[in-house]
Amino acid sequence: MASLTFSYNSPKQRANIEARLTFNLEGKRISCYCRIPIEVDKDFWTAYSEGKTFRDVDKVNLKTKIDSESILLRKHVLNQFHTQNHTLSQIDGSWLKQSIHEYYYPVPTQQETLTGYWQYYTELKKHEDSAVKQIKLASLYTRLQAIDIKAGKTHRIDEVNETYLSAFIAWHKAKGYAHGTIMRDFKWIRTVCRHAAGNGFQLHPQFASLHVKVGKDKNPMIYLEPREIDLVRDLSDLPDYLDNVRDWLLVACSTGQRVSDFMRMKPSMIRRDQSRSFIELTQKKTGAPVTIPLLPEVDEILRKRQGNFPRAISDQKFNEYAKEVCQRAKIDTIIRVKKRVDNQYKEGEYPKYELISSHVGRRSFATNYYGKVSTAILKNITGHSTEQMLLKYIGKTSNDTAADAYDLMVAQMR
Repeated sequence: MASLTFSYNSPKQRANIEARLTFNLEGKRISCYCRIPIEVDKDFWTAYSEGKTFRDVDKVNLKTKIDSESILLRKHVLNQFHTQNHTLSQIDGSWLKQSIHEYYYPVPTQQETLTGYWQYYTELKKHEDSAVKQIKLASLYTRLQAIDIKAGKTHRIDEVNETYLSAFIAWHKAKGYAHGTIMRDFKWIRTVCRHAAGNGFQLHPQFASLHVKVGKDKNPMIYLEPREIDLVRDLSDLPDYLDNVRDWLLVACSTGQRVSDFMRMKPSMIRRDQSRSFIELTQKKTGAPVTIPLLPEVDEILRKRQGNFPRAISDQKFNEYAKEVCQRAKIDTIIRVKKRVDNQYKEGEYPKYELISSHVGRRSFATNYYGKVSTAILKNITGHSTEQMLLKYIGKTSNDTAADAYDLMVAQMR
């Protein structure tokens, strides 16, 4: 028969309460000791043990806490004593200390941890979210694990507070991530934590105010200017695989779509309306239907290819070959940016063609047609949900838009 009792066992005037586990082992009475994280005065404990009535509010609250904790802790320790897979010879002070630690600092269940719930959320959303979002969630999950490892603990959902935010930012800064990337990625953490709150999980009181502040270390926007697009178009004697990518790059710069969308373009998506032609598709990432003017640049490529778009290739091959195309076109202006090298972002000076990727066509379209086409029309083509998002995408501030508006208005008055 095992029992757990509590006592004050210290020569000091103030000390932590001591728990004593007693049980029989081979006819002997064995006792194990461990202090619990409740500190009291010796005089208070004497009065408490004698059953005296307290009038002081603090002492009344302390008595209530001890009464409650002693019942729950006794139940916890004795339950482990009787149900855990161990022999009585393994029960000692270390075992008791571990049992009490687990009572006060329970190991969180898988879903109570941020990474655990992240896995649950990813699995839940795998049929709703695009492949791009799934990749983003998987990448972030790996980084959250790394942050836990560095901290030496597995963070719970209710531990996402100012301290965690600082650790999140510091880890990403040390790895060279751009400030804008850190901002976007922490929004994902907010999204997942809010989802957890909707399922009954507690959030930290600081959670609502957690945001990554806007930074000043933004990379320059990489896009092809009209003269650079001309250089790409005028390339000759390209091998077939580069000619194919050159045409895709021109299509991207003339349609403003992501690689996941322009690489899916087919003649069946084209709608002819008298003298005008349009490409109609549903964007893969957002599910938004868009109607894109089929500009002469794209029509020329279709005629060149007997009415067909270029051959579809993988995103990775497009990124690799587009750099080679732009290098041949001598698009080699030196730009200082943070670039990913060996899984870390490093700042340096690079020729522009090294910074070309599948996204450059979409950004080039939005940037080059800004001010020539109203932002309301432009956002409908690119698929941005608001004009504000479009302006942010091309790096336009309120000062920029005011200056552009001035130039346009003056030009119309002349």
